Amino acid sequence: MIRKFFSKIKYPVGIVVWIASSYWFISDSSEGETYRIPIIFSWIPDVFGWNAFFIFISLGLGFMGAGICSLIAKDDDDVFK
Repeated sequence: MIRKFFSKIKYPVGIVVWIASSYWFISDSSEGETYRIPIIFSWIPDVFGWNAFFIFISLGLGFMGAGICSLIAKDDDDVFK
């Protein structure tokens, strides 16, 4: 029963995590704070801008949320085998 629940909720959880984290990152960045990021990622905000960088990070968090739900559900038709 729990596996079926996580199987049905994995995509909405990923979308909600993506939207919520995007909103949180973008609205929090307007206060003039500076962010320290690893040097390997430092070119992304310079090329695409900070908002795109935050959306990129939030998209990864959304995929991680959906992946965790998928691993809990352990579906046979998932990509995470």
